[in-house]
Amino acid sequence: MSTPSLSPLRLPARTGWVLLGALLAGGLAWALRSLLVEPPEVAAACAAAPWAPGPCLLRALAVEALLQQRIGWLALGLALLGLRWRALQAPAAACAAGGLMLYAADPSAPALLLALLASLGGSSSGSPRASSPSA
Repeated sequence: MSTPSLSPLRLPARTGWVLLGALLAGGLAWALRSLLVEPPEVAAACAAAPWAPGPCLLRALAVEALLQQRIGWLALGLALLGLRWRALQAPAAACAAGGLMLYAADPSAPALLLALLASLGGSSSGSPRASSPSA
């Protein structure tokens, strides 16, 4: 009796691009959080004019996005719409990854999983390959 061979994980190209976009968006959101949202000196500098152009405006937009987990709920809505329209899967994954970095984990985690799972389905390869019995 032969043992089955383990093949490497092969993702559809679309899923790879969606995952790469999510990783890049998550990295940008982490940088935004680390450089503009959390430092107390930035908060003090932007206290007088939070909507002033430049870093204070970016900080104010990030804070607004994380209030009531807005970015996560947006990601979840996009992921649900991405089940029907494939073009929304990558923006949903990117928004969800950003939401994970901006304190909106409750709606962002299922949104990221849903967007990635949706990008797995409907690959252009057609039907799944049938495995042949080994002799």
